[in-house]
Amino acid sequence: MNRLFARPAALVFVFVSILGLAACGGDPAGTGSGGGGAAAAAPITLDVLAAKGGIVADPDKTVSLAIPANALAADTKITLTVTPKEDPTVTSVYTFGPAGVMLTTPATLLISTDGISIPAKMKAVMATKSGSTWAEVPGTQETSGAVQVSVTTLAAYSVILVAAPQCAESCLSQPGAVCCMACGCQAMVSCPPVCGSGTMWDCEMGCCFDSTALKCAP
Repeated sequence: MNRLFARPAALVFVFVSILGLAACGGDPAGTGSGGGGAAAAAPITLDVLAAKGGIVADPDKTVSLAIPANALAADTKITLTVTPKEDPTVTSVYTFGPAGVMLTTPATLLISTDGISIPAKMKAVMATKSGSTWAEVPGTQETSGAVQVSVTTLAAYSVILVAAPQCAESCLSQPGAVCCMACGCQAMVSCPPVCGSGTMWDCEMGCCFDSTALKCAP
């Protein structure tokens, strides 16, 4: 019995050894997906004519920078480098160059937030990196599945989460009170007056609106 099974056992050992070598040594340089980490993609370059402007975007359209005409002082090679997200960003880091180039007219920067889970009482905002610190870019607007903002400097941008403004509990506890954020008021968190019967607070009109008379209630 031992003589009959000696040869197959040896063959199995050799076969398994070959598989092990292939699995461990198939990528000696560590360049595959299991190597020393994925390198940043090569920068995207776009020749932007100052007189015409242009849109710099990645192939997946997860980020785009729309530069208007005459925003650049001269025709410029604009670069976009995409690197992995870093604390505290929730998207990849998008670095536009040449670094520090100023635009005379703001460009519109848009970054997709599709697939990002935003906790309650938090919101996604555009951020830029200064040194090792990420800071919110004022004026961020949230659209469907993206955030956008006007920028005037080519720099590193990403998305971070910050605490969303909340209506005071004392406001919401009043009968008929409405949080302005819930009805479209931008950058307003206030307690509107309690409206009388047949009317309701209208954020855009800034009054208790009578929908039957189509005018503000006296």
